[in-house]
Amino acid sequence: MSDSPRPVLDPEVIENLKLLGGDDDPALFRDLVDIFLKETPALIAKLEDALGRGDPHALERAAHSLKSSCANLGALTLSAQFKEMELAGRAKDVERARPVMTASRREFAAVQDALKSLL
Repeated sequence: MSDSPRPVLDPEVIENLKLLGGDDDPALFRDLVDIFLKETPALIAKLEDALGRGDPHALERAAHSLKSSCANLGALTLSAQFKEMELAGRAKDVERARPVMTASRREFAAVQDALKSLL
């Protein structure tokens, strides 16, 4: 077992996404990344707003959307962080999500950089 850190983006997911459009739509990967990079900051803002208001239901909803979109683009660590926040919202334990939000901000910055480097 390797002690090396998990990559910011899962290379297998990225490769599969690049192949998804095939010869018919070679720009599909770029389009998916562009959509993610444009929409994710607004979803994170909703998540932060839910945390600020102490609204566990809104926290759960926003984190669920983020979890899925991150997983689809291979940002598995970030997806896991949003899953933890989703579970915290479901448990009505907003405080449990606060430290995870701090870590997810750093991880999202790394994901953004990694995705941009692939374009």
